[in-house]
Amino acid sequence: MTHDPRLEIADSAQLRHLRSLLERDVSDEKIVEALLFVPDFACLILAEANSPKYSGGTAISTLERAVVILGQDSIRALADEQPRRRFASEVERRTWRDLVAHGAAIGIGAGMLASAVQLPLVGDLRTLGVIHDLGLQILCRQNPTGYSAAHAAATATSSRIVDHERFHCGTDHSEIAEDLFRDLGLPESICLAVGFHHDPLNAPTRHRYLATLLFAGECLARRAGSGDESGIADVESLEPRVLGSLRLGPSVVDALLPLFGAELRRLGIPLRRPPLLDGSTR
Repeated sequence: MTHDPRLEIADSAQLRHLRSLLERDVSDEKIVEALLFVPDFACLILAEANSPKYSGGTAISTLERAVVILGQDSIRALADEQPRRRFASEVERRTWRDLVAHGAAIGIGAGMLASAVQLPLVGDLRTLGVIHDLGLQILCRQNPTGYSAAHAAATATSSRIVDHERFHCGTDHSEIAEDLFRDLGLPESICLAVGFHHDPLNAPTRHRYLATLLFAGECLARRAGSGDESGIADVESLEPRVLGSLRLGPSVVDALLPLFGAELRRLGIPLRRPPLLDGSTR
């Protein structure tokens, strides 16, 4: 597979753990669970599964399906051949750590909400949650000064992070990720859901459910205490309309919090703040 320079595999403890699992006789389910914590490599797996060599022209939109199609031997070979990079700064390391934990939480939450509205999109949403914020890491690596300024301004002014990214960097992490995924040959459903994940109600009609459920997963994750302050304004600005479009009242979201929290604890996903049970994000 051709390596895209934007998708550099981080030399992380999570990737080393995945590699150790691939040396043992473990279930595909365990491999998929480990991929929740290596978003860059998960994206590579998904891209490889969608290549002509494996996909046969069928769009592969879940990590579960990608793992089955590639097989563990091929995944292990991909892991071995990838050049790995170390973090260049503490900001980049912190961005990666937060991206991994928050992305896994969003994917799990979005999948639970999909089940609540009886849509068969759990696997798609878990996959989207894992990879949808990779643009943050790329932006942080390519423009660390602008990235830091954008996120500091969003936190200080309680306003939307993507607006500050466009001002300080000339682009935002959603656009960066959408362009990357399109170039990697990922399904259009994934590209558009990621491109519109901060503006889900304006996503093309055919893909709006994925974008809105991904955003709803962010709402659930924030309510549980996941994520940092820089993204709260994005949730506050749209949460009532997004949940309303899915016919999910705040009480439904709050009712999922105990189950959601238990799953996060099982997977060792840390929370940044105490959970909120009053229908607000703060």
